Amino acid sequence: MKILKAIALMILIWSGCATWKDNMITNGSYNEAIRNAVNDFLHSGNLRKQDSVFSVDVKNIGDTLIGVSIIGSEAKLYPNEKNKIGSNLPTFPNSFLDMNGKLFFWYDPSSKITAEFVHALSKYKYVDSVNVNGFKRYPNYGPNDDAKQSTHYYFCKCDLRKYRKIRTVYTMGYDEPKLDCDCSVK
Repeated sequence: MKILKAIALMILIWSGCATWKDNMITNGSYNEAIRNAVNDFLHSGNLRKQDSVFSVDVKNIGDTLIGVSIIGSEAKLYPNEKNKIGSNLPTFPNSFLDMNGKLFFWYDPSSKITAEFVHALSKYKYVDSVNVNGFKRYPNYGPNDDAKQSTHYYFCKCDLRKYRKIRTVYTMGYDEPKLDCDCSVK
């Protein structure tokens, strides 16, 4: 009887894993790659347990890869007078995913800061104002934790379900994996 229960539990766990992998987006660009990375991170990343707010960085790597980096973020965001709802400045994030009690944020050149994004930052107590009634103060920046690990995802541009991930303390691209992306075949 115990063996049957153990087998049933293993099947249940395995089928749960298969479900989220089956829902990965195949085609798209940055935002779809970010969504796939966040889904994988939430379901298989050990670093998800260490923080509740994560900074996401995304960039093209060569002709065939999209790189997505996720790292736990401890320092609050400090908007200035230019970072208002409706603005789009590369110095301040403007896009987010709020999933499973975790906030992931990044800068998207095609998006603007929205009230929903500001609300999500406030919900996680992750935003602070440096410009209150015309009085500006400098934020208290603590030392960076150079030993903090991040997870880098490398997606094939032609099939976002094909990817590799690396957990590291180095910046994205330093330890780029070999990934066979045959984008010429459609």
